[in-house]
Order: sequence, then C-alpha cells, then structure tokens
Amino acid sequence: QHQKEFFMLYEINRYGNIPNFITTDSLLHNYHLFFSHLLRVTEREKLAPALQGLTVALLSESTRQYEVLRNTAWENAAKRNMGFFAVAAKLLDPEISIPAPVESLVGEELRLIDDHAGIEVSPLMNMGQNLKLPDALQEDYSQYIPRGHYEREALLQSYFKAMMWCGRMTFRLKSEDETRSAVLMTLALDTSDNAQKWDKIYQPTCFFVGRS
Repeated sequence: QHQKEFFMLYEINRYGNIPNFITTDSLLHNYHLFFSHLLRVTEREKLAPALQGLTVALLSESTRQYEVLRNTAWENAAKRNMGFFAVAAKLLDPEISIPAPVESLVGEELRLIDDHAGIEVSPLMNMGQNLKLPDALQEDYSQYIPRGHYEREALLQSYFKAMMWCGRMTFRLKSEDETRSAVLMTLALDTSDNAQKWDKIYQPTCFFVGRS
C-alpha cells in the first residue's frame, strides 16, 4: 500500500492485526520533517527579520563610509559596499530606496538575479576595475532560484535570495579594490551592535546547516 506517511500504514496494520517491520528510514523521515519545520519557522519568524535589520544597518553605515571617502582611493570600494547591501536590502524589501550613486548597478544585479541568467560577469563587483575575463568576477545567477521549502512563500523566497547574495559574493585578495571593500565591510560590522546582529543569524545557521 502507498501512504503519505509511515504512521498511516502502521495504524492500518494495527487494526488489521498485521505485524509491522519498522526500518530506520521511518525514524529518519520523521526527523527530517521536524528539522524542516523548525528551520522554516526559525527563518520566517527570526532570521529573515534579523537579516533585514542587519542589512539596513550595514547599508546605512556603508553610505556614511562612502560620503567620508569620496574623492579618495577608497571611494570605489565604499561605493561597491553601498551597492552590495542595497542589493540585499532590495531583495528583502522591494520598497526600500536605493542610494542614487549605485542605483543603476543595483538594478542590473537585480535583473540578473530575477532572470536566473546563469554565469555572468557581476556588474557591481567589477565596478571601477576595468577587468576582462577571466579576471573579472563572475557569478552563477541560476543559484538564486528558490528551492525546497523556500518556494512556499514570498518571505522565504526573498530571504533565500538575500542569503545567497550575502553568502556567495566574494571579495578577492588578488584585487586590491575588492580587499578594500572587505576591510570597510569589516569596519561596518564592528560599528554599533552590527556584529551581534550578524552573530544572531550566523550561529543558528551553523546549528542547522554547518559552519560557513
């Protein structure tokens, strides 16, 4: 007989006086259901709001850094970070305003994400560097297609895309300009309680899926 859950078959067998041969996959299946539910609820009720708050705070701090560093050798790196957090913020909240200096670049990134465009050169990450392939940073935008329980609702879809963006984009040591962005981002995380906000997201995700 085909049943949706193991317990249905067990109940049918109990009333029919049919013995059960219980295998470990039934226990693992129930563990998976519990794990999936707990993760989904935690992401919806805790992690998604926390990520949105952290992103807005880091966008604000990156904008402040950009204003301070304009007309210096660090201007482009600061501008990249402003765009980086604007992309994440826009994925989480479509109503949020994008800073004018990065509006067009953020729009290009969002279009690539929405189109699931496959492997393309990242407009934002390569801004101001004039790099050619293979040195230009490429991203696989097909990775932003929500899957599993992230398909169920709009909030989890946006959370999935924003976490993908924050987790996949990288700042390479071979690029001095990208390294400057990484330094500025570290300083932004060290401002106010941003590091604590980040840790409240990182520690639960470590528990569920392992360390990054």
